[in-house]
Parts: sequence; C-alpha cells; structure tokens
Amino acid sequence: YSHSFLKGTLVKGQRATISNWRETGTNLYIKVHDINTSVVPGYADVEIMFGEVTTPQPTPRPTIRPTAVITPAPTKEPTEFPTQSPTFAPTKFPTAAPSQS
Repeated sequence: YSHSFLKGTLVKGQRATISNWRETGTNLYIKVHDINTSVVPGYADVEIMFGEVTTPQPTPRPTIRPTAVITPAPTKEPTEFPTQSPTFAPTKFPTAAPSQS
C-alpha cells in the first residue's frame, strides 16, 4: 500500500475528470455507475478511462447475396480399394546395421 490523498467524492451517476493526470498531458475520466453499501462488503461499480474516448468506425454492411460458389462440383469419386499395395512386412527383431537398398 502507499500513501494517498482524497481528491473528491462522487455519487451514483456522477462523473469527474482529472486533467493532465500525473503530468502526462492526458485526462483521466471517472464515472460512477453504482454504489451499494447495503451488503457486506459494500462495493462501487466505477468506470475509469485514460485519455479521450473515441468511437470506432462502423464495419461495412454485409453482402446482400451469397458470394460465388468456391468449387463447381466435387472431385472424382473415391476408390473402393487402396491404389498401392502395402509395403513389406516389418522384421521380427531390430537389425544390427541399416540395410542398403
């Protein structure tokens, strides 16, 4: 914890601005959404924003119709059997040295 000073008090719905917060050249905005002291422990729902709030540009509208079909038709039918024969069966025990082809 550190030493602090009371700068002010706010009630539900109030806002405050601390100009040039900590000499950063940027304002600190505080808004109290709710305060509830009827429960233990009491709490406050507070919004704190550093700097100006900017509204993002809206995204483009969705397309009206679906886009073009990616592939006109499926590829060839699958085969019923494997196309290559299986490889030779493995050896029963490890070999002493690699074999040469």
